[in-house]
Amino acid sequence: MRIKNSIVAVLIIVMMFALIACASWQKKATVGYEVTGATLQEIHTLGTQLCSEGKVKADDCTKLKALYNKTQRAYVLSGSALITAIETQDKIVKQASIETYMSAVNDVAKLMPELLKLATELGVLKGD
Repeated sequence: MRIKNSIVAVLIIVMMFALIACASWQKKATVGYEVTGATLQEIHTLGTQLCSEGKVKADDCTKLKALYNKTQRAYVLSGSALITAIETQDKIVKQASIETYMSAVNDVAKLMPELLKLATELGVLKGD
């Protein structure tokens, strides 16, 4: 399944504001997180395949992998913080987790457009 860049961008924005948007922030944040994860997985799977088949230059594969890894680390951190924020009843831990989540989501929001652009340019994802 190919995910359109514009849909991903909208969902990343939803993910960023999900915590402060309304009382149902948990569900919105989770949906945004899942869509971002699906996009990252698609880039990883298709990028790995195209690179191993030699359809993408080695230098470009190195750039894609580095940017993917950086984005993936921020994504995983946001997920861990989100889970803690949802599950904890401790107000101090919840606040700290929300702050960590927002920071990590901000990092993902900065990195994801770069990753999408590079993946599209390399033919890993189809453009709009």
